Amino acid sequence: MAKADIYGRDWARFPDLKDGSLVVADPGFDCIPAGTVCEVFDGPDGLYTPCRCGRHYLEGQADHRDETDAVVGFYPAPAGVPAGVRIGA
Repeated sequence: MAKADIYGRDWARFPDLKDGSLVVADPGFDCIPAGTVCEVFDGPDGLYTPCRCGRHYLEGQADHRDETDAVVGFYPAPAGVPAGVRIGA
């Protein structure tokens, strides 16, 4: 898996995320609308973002076949955009 999507847009990276970080969901989720800015929380089972089903754990977005530390399906959020806002995905 690459460190970026097919258009060259970099995925969020695990080393850059912590409780309170913001990420943007891509269009590949049934439980999070595309382009939604999501706040990251650190729960008992790891980093997650709220979704329609409850919690979407980011570890499930990791591809351990390479060394990119990419969180596939989530982009870094632009500075100054609050959680819950939908922007272009």
